Amino acid sequence: MKFPTEDGIEILVSGDTHIGSPYVMPSYFIAIKKWLDEKPNRYIIHTGDLYEAATLGSKGDPYHCLPLDQAEGEAVGWLKSLGDRLICMVDGNHDQRYARLIGKDVVADAMCKANLEAVYDGDEAFLVLKVGHYSHLSKQKRIQPISYNIYVTHGVGGGRTEGARANNLMRLREIVEADVYIQGHQHVPRTTPNSVYEFSQNAIVEKQQYFIVGASALDRKGYAIEKAYAPTSHQMPILRLGGRSKTLSASTEPLIY
Repeated sequence: MKFPTEDGIEILVSGDTHIGSPYVMPSYFIAIKKWLDEKPNRYIIHTGDLYEAATLGSKGDPYHCLPLDQAEGEAVGWLKSLGDRLICMVDGNHDQRYARLIGKDVVADAMCKANLEAVYDGDEAFLVLKVGHYSHLSKQKRIQPISYNIYVTHGVGGGRTEGARANNLMRLREIVEADVYIQGHQHVPRTTPNSVYEFSQNAIVEKQQYFIVGASALDRKGYAIEKAYAPTSHQMPILRLGGRSKTLSASTEPLIY
């Protein structure tokens, strides 16, 4: 996936939108769209749980959750508004309830109806983003695009404590070696820098990494109150990838809700 810009790109990590839940904050979606529209080099990665998908016997309230056809209408409308700014999407454990119940990948279906070409491969995504090689410059002034390897999954086992959540996040490096690891599920936004040594042309160099968890669109109501979960931040993690040299940075920032 190529991004021919010398200014680099910014990627907002979203997810756990739980469309169909009565506790979704509409301002969450408005804030994302506003942020994307402010600059042309801004993009989004969605970490799953597009739908609330409360069914009989599952967590959540199936009697106040929107039926699938209505929830799908809202999801498709929002995805259409993102257009080519959506880089990648995975499904989540809530989305998979529908798959088990009706035998249908509702996330893939929504993306198809929204006419999106974003990367989608179900449970996880392995991304290679190439930033640079500025097409508007002469061949003599162009630089080779800079590659960033990103692993995306919904995640499992959030845990109540900071340690448990952090451990589940850091275990992603057992799956693949990447520059950035991104997940959702925990509903607690996080950007954690990390360094690792690697061999490079008979030398040891320090490689920078980031581990990122997206925020949730849910307000603290219903199940969260019943189970005495603490309130969580709704700041958005934003990943920045350099276009002139290989530089990574990330932070959680308040968006206007």
